Amino acid sequence: MTIDRRLGGRFGSGFRTTGADIAFPASATSARVVCFFANPTRRNYLFQLTDHGLEAMAIHSETRTVPYSAKQMYDLVADIDSYPEFVPLCSGTQLRPAKDIDGKQIVHAEMEISFLVKRVRTESKVSLDPVARHIVVENVERPFNPLEVLTVDWRFTDLPKDCCKVQSKVDFRFKSRTMEKMFGKAFLKAYQKIVAAFEQRAAELYH
Repeated sequence: MTIDRRLGGRFGSGFRTTGADIAFPASATSARVVCFFANPTRRNYLFQLTDHGLEAMAIHSETRTVPYSAKQMYDLVADIDSYPEFVPLCSGTQLRPAKDIDGKQIVHAEMEISFLVKRVRTESKVSLDPVARHIVVENVERPFNPLEVLTVDWRFTDLPKDCCKVQSKVDFRFKSRTMEKMFGKAFLKAYQKIVAAFEQRAAELYH
């Protein structure tokens, strides 16, 4: 299967992958490749074989070293109730009681998000692991949510000199290709601002 040929129409003539062809084993349902565009912007995509053909889910990741402990940064991201105070685009949150499952806290959170000209109420399942300092946020399907898939993964690792490494990754796919072309770049910029907002919040709280 040649992904360049199958997806060239979707992404435009500037699209090409790092390899000419990518072969899927008979049992495979996905493959992760790095794609290059003519603009030029580098992005990672996860290609999934579905009943509707080959679908692409955008992946963006960031790694930052900050002068705070892993516990401090974990506690900051886990404090969902405080998001409206500093997280861009977030104007409200509502949490259901947490459940403890296999040492993790599972929380269902509703957030009111203002994105471009729309204000939508999203629902997410949040997995909090204070021992591993790992947080996973998964989008729950709702009728007026423009995103079909949204998963945010946070990991916090202590480093020498009272610093820590913050790793953040977002996987997302809009419900339609038109929406993806219209809002994909704006969504990535908004996500980068959100990650930066957590670092700024840490500076305000821990200095």
